[in-house]
Amino acid sequence: MACSFDCASKLSSQVEQKLVFLYRLASGACPESYGMQIALMAGVPSSVVEAASKARQVMKEMVGESFKSSEHRENFSTLHEEWLKSVLSLSETAEVDFDNDDAFDSLFCLWHELKRSCKELT
Repeated sequence: MACSFDCASKLSSQVEQKLVFLYRLASGACPESYGMQIALMAGVPSSVVEAASKARQVMKEMVGESFKSSEHRENFSTLHEEWLKSVLSLSETAEVDFDNDDAFDSLFCLWHELKRSCKELT
């Protein structure tokens, strides 16, 4: 993060330093957190900042894994919905023609897809 100190003299004996960040605030997510640098600048001991940095990395990995798992469940739910629509469509066809081999072949393929998908979850 780019920043500088603007030195402004209040009195001849006192010097006031003002921290100036060289970026403007913008809406949206920041790709990186600068909390550790701010903590160091505020005088937090480096050992504390290092411990916090390690904890942050562990939490970041845990959240990443949780997000991937959640994303996989969402995709599975979408597949579930597609399969249900296919089964309902095939069941309407099967009511009309009980000797329709295409409908039974499609159901068999859907069954295999469900079985494979369930194995991937475990």
